Amino acid sequence: MHEQFDYWNNTAGERWVRSQRDIDRSMAPITQLWLAWVAPENHERALDIGCGTGTTTMLLAERCRSVTGIDISKPMLALARERAPQLEFIEADAATAVLGTFDLMTSRFGVMFFTDPHAGFANLRRTGGRLAFVCWQEFEKNDWAYLPFLAAQSLIPENHVPVLREPGPFAFAERAYLESILTGAGFTDIEIEGRDSTMPLGETVDEAIGSAFTFGPLSRALASLDETQQIKIRARLRGVFAPNTAPHAAVWLVRAR
Repeated sequence: MHEQFDYWNNTAGERWVRSQRDIDRSMAPITQLWLAWVAPENHERALDIGCGTGTTTMLLAERCRSVTGIDISKPMLALARERAPQLEFIEADAATAVLGTFDLMTSRFGVMFFTDPHAGFANLRRTGGRLAFVCWQEFEKNDWAYLPFLAAQSLIPENHVPVLREPGPFAFAERAYLESILTGAGFTDIEIEGRDSTMPLGETVDEAIGSAFTFGPLSRALASLDETQQIKIRARLRGVFAPNTAPHAAVWLVRAR
């Protein structure tokens, strides 16, 4: 947990705050898939897990009786509170915090970072509510992340390659593993549906390169590289995004009770 806390409370959290509008634009197609899948109802009290800068929390607030956003990132929560001062935001780890009672627990790409997913989902189950979230399928199926990473791989440290089942964006890429975690945590009526979408990373190649440098596996590796190496990577990414600045994305839509 300390690694995740440090990451999201330092340069990563600050990058997401600075790029909030661009990230929301890139996430928009998947956000609509997520929202339709969750189908929030106006009588529900919702918990938005890994709420980040508050975009998903605000969408839930338009449809639910009440909503609470929870995240570990101080800079991202500060922006969320600035954008939606009327809503409740909690700085805590949803995997371990005492959460209270909710009708709906949901997340757009927040639950994959649990240090101990078995314990984390067991903690969520104690709220008594239904669960609905979106997470990424395999790294290799997500061109928006995989293709720029592949282009830059010879220039970045090997330890930045995403590892299956380790906390990170692609922790739940394996459907059977994801289902086993939910079952082990005591959830039933589990639905896992694969969907294809896109990630519009920008209107221009330069904007797409900027997005690749802001979020995704490649962005995590850049902190250890000097300016010369980063310039080389930018040059390689031009070839990646020249044909398409809205690459393919593949997600799991998940529901359980």
